[in-house]
Parts: sequence; C-alpha cells; structure tokens
Amino acid sequence: MSYLGLLNRFQIQMRRLVEFIDNENAVRFAELFLQQLNGLKYKAILTGAF
Repeated sequence: MSYLGLLNRFQIQMRRLVEFIDNENAVRFAELFLQQLNGLKYKAILTGAF
C-alpha cells in the first residue's frame, strides 16, 4: 500500500488572483482593453508617432 501525502494544514498555498475570476467576468475585458492600449502606446513610441 502506498503512502498518500497529505497537505499540512498550516502550510500556505499561494494562488494567483486570476485563478478566482471567471472567464465571463467584465474584469477580463477591462484587462484585455488595457493591454491593447499599452501595446498601442509602445508602438507609437517606437515609430515616433505620438
């Protein structure tokens, strides 16, 4: 019989906040929108069109 490793109840488990947000949540849309804005800002800086 093999030993089943159990978690220590005092052990802290680190999880990302993103794991708790549903894919259909409006926060996902806002995050994507801001990423697109950052991409446009950097593209404008690189091309000198700002």
